[in-house]
Amino acid sequence: MKRMKTIYNVAGALLLCLTLTTSCYREDALTPSEGGIEPRFTLPQGNNPWDDDIMQIYEQYGVYLIYTDLEISDFNRNWVGTIGTDYEGYSSQNDAMTAGYVKFMKTHIFPYLTPQVYKKVLPMYWYMAYNVRANFFGFHTPQNNMFNGLDFWAMCMYGIPDPVTQEDFVVPVDQQTYGQRRKMVLGEIYKRAVNNGSIVIPNEFKEGFDFVTKLSSDPSSNDYFLTRGFAGGIYLNKFNGTSRVPVNNDPAPTMSVTFVDYIHLMMYYTEDELNALYGDYPFLTNKLSIVYNLMKDQYGIDLHEVCAGPADWQSF
Repeated sequence: MKRMKTIYNVAGALLLCLTLTTSCYREDALTPSEGGIEPRFTLPQGNNPWDDDIMQIYEQYGVYLIYTDLEISDFNRNWVGTIGTDYEGYSSQNDAMTAGYVKFMKTHIFPYLTPQVYKKVLPMYWYMAYNVRANFFGFHTPQNNMFNGLDFWAMCMYGIPDPVTQEDFVVPVDQQTYGQRRKMVLGEIYKRAVNNGSIVIPNEFKEGFDFVTKLSSDPSSNDYFLTRGFAGGIYLNKFNGTSRVPVNNDPAPTMSVTFVDYIHLMMYYTEDELNALYGDYPFLTNKLSIVYNLMKDQYGIDLHEVCAGPADWQSF
């Protein structure tokens, strides 16, 4: 038993060292120009018109949009991995794809970000990639976005469906799917900004919520989830529907989850749709108004405009 305890202590110490080393590495990776550390990629990557746009994005937002020279190893620099899972991905396949990616970023993503929101969230590198997949015991799951990189994110709109499940990428073909792709990214950014404190939940929003009493699915009950202000969340991975509607006797979600849910609801539904769905629940509609005004007045983000998207929506 004494020997086993010693082994566990040594293993724990090694794990702590690895964790600290990884944490230090991430800090360095996010600031590659400091301390003599060379960046993994340099800009510009070419002399095309979109390279000028990429340089302007870097100068304003501090993000390298990378579209070429990507190797599979670049997609496996992850914070959190699943045992048995590896990732693959490739560079943008042609000029048209690259130009489309860059225009999408210029029109659908960056106009809906402000420094208060993005400065502690965005990665150093953002890959504009092709056929990014998570390979897990014979499954090759398309990754529309990767947000778990050490120093990178990846966006992928085109690739090969999973040969087993036939799951495909969300390909932007009309205004609806362009909007879906926009919200998948912005929804993640806003969520992270709330979770890291860049967006602060106001006391005005917190007042009146009960996170202890179980919820009810009975509309006649005082604990009915909509009456108490819990409308559920949006399926963030594809931003195509409700992912979490409370059912009878479910505990209420946390304050931060609830606040993020409200942001996502206003990104998913138009004003008219919100009124039709929740107009009979004054507590909920009041909280929607609080979140909308906060995001617009303090953070410069109009969630109704995020929902509608740009007039010039076609990128590819």
